[in-house]
This record gives sequence, C-alpha cells and structure tokens, in this order.
Amino acid sequence: MKNNKKDQVYVWPLCTRFVHWLIALSFTFSFILSFFEHRLNYHVAVGIIFGLMLLYRIIWGFIGPRYATFNTFKLSLSELKFYFVEKIQNRYREIPAGHNPASSWYTLIVLSVGSIITISGLLLYGIQEAKGYLSVLNDDYYMYSDTLLNIHIYASYTLLVWAFIHIIGVLIEQFYHKTNMVFAMITGYKKAKGEDAELCTPKNIVSYIFLILSAWVFYVILDGTHNPFVKSKFTNIDYESENGIFYEKCGDCHKIYPPFLLTEKSWIRI
Repeated sequence: MKNNKKDQVYVWPLCTRFVHWLIALSFTFSFILSFFEHRLNYHVAVGIIFGLMLLYRIIWGFIGPRYATFNTFKLSLSELKFYFVEKIQNRYREIPAGHNPASSWYTLIVLSVGSIITISGLLLYGIQEAKGYLSVLNDDYYMYSDTLLNIHIYASYTLLVWAFIHIIGVLIEQFYHKTNMVFAMITGYKKAKGEDAELCTPKNIVSYIFLILSAWVFYVILDGTHNPFVKSKFTNIDYESENGIFYEKCGDCHKIYPPFLLTEKSWIRI
C-alpha cells in the first residue's frame, strides 16, 4: 500500500495487528474464565484460539512480511544492553522500524511460554477431564494431572507478568519517549525510518485461513458435547432418573459424586 504519512513507516499489516490483538484478548479471557469451573468449555474454546494464533505467529516468523520474520529480530545481548542504556540516556532517540532487542526477546518468550500453556492445557483436557482427542491418555497418564496443572498455572502467571511488563514498556515509549507506540499496533504505522512492509496475496490467504479456522473451532467447541473436540470418553449418568433420593440428598449442598466412591458400609452408615 502507498504510504502518504511523513516520517512514518508502515510496519504492521492488518493481519499482523489482528493476530496480535487476538493473542492478547484470547489469553486475557481464557485466564479470567479459568476461575469459573462451570465455564470450562469457554476456557477451552478461547484457549484453542490462543494456541492457533501462536502457531500462526510462529509460521509468520518464517514466511511473514518485512519486520515480522525471526531473521529480523535483534537477539544479541550486547544489542539488548545498548538498547536499555540508550533508552535511559537519550529520551528522544531514533527507534527502529521493526522489533527492537527488547521486543525481539519478548516475542520469543511469549511464543515459548504460550506454547507451554497451550500444550499443557490440551493434555490436561484429555488426561484430567477425559475430553477431546487426547482423552485416550486418561487411563494411563491420569497420575500426571497435578504436574500438568502446576505447569499450566505457573506458565500462565508467568505470561501474565510478562504481559504487564510489555504494557508498562509500551506506555513508557508512548508518554516519556513520545514515540506514539500505543497506536503502532492499531494503525500499523511507526514513527521511524525504513521501507514499508508489503503483503502478497498468498500470505494474505494464509492469514485468513487461520482466522477462519479459529472461528470454526471456537464455534464447534461451544456447539455441543458430542463432537470430537469436546466429547468425553465416559458416558454421562442421569442420577436424577436413576435414583431420585440420591440425586436430591447429595445434590442439595454439593456437586453429585459417583456413588461408587464410597463403600457399601459407608452408604449404610449415611
């Protein structure tokens, strides 16, 4: 696209911006939904979108446009040190069009920790909940549920803290360094020097395929309990129709647990 903006470079195409915000929003909503056990299907659905967007971003790191690919990242520790030294010493220094050393490392850590969250979540859904394609692992690997849950939780909180650090960094750029950084991922333009990013048709198609796939998976997961994405390996038992008294007495004050969890003697005592 033609750039008519003076002293600005077109860095982030629409699909890159859209995926950036989808990663942020899907993680946020999935994190919040994790505190509501009865909304597990929503947590899983939004988490799948998060995982798909991470996968897209990883692929984009190899085939994406200028400034989005991994080979443009600045990963030298000396560059990282110089970045922070210059940031402190020179308030109005010139910023690069693409990723700076800090954002380069930030992106890689988000992709790494986010992948751990996604994989551990999928394994938990199959092993602990016995649902989805990985429910076949329930019988043999259930004893690892606690370990997977701890990995999932600690990785999620790590990413949450990392996200706050990112937000603080962007706000410092916006209000102290006056780089207009907040709007870069909204408009696609940065106050920098360089060549505009261009996106060819095949890359656009890849982007839209991932977006459509995410929307479809989200719909399928929320649509019911019988599709392969969410189907349980166990058969649900209607305790209300089987034994009304058991359903009424045990469901009055807590979740109904399968009666076989107690011995016959315990039930007689009750």
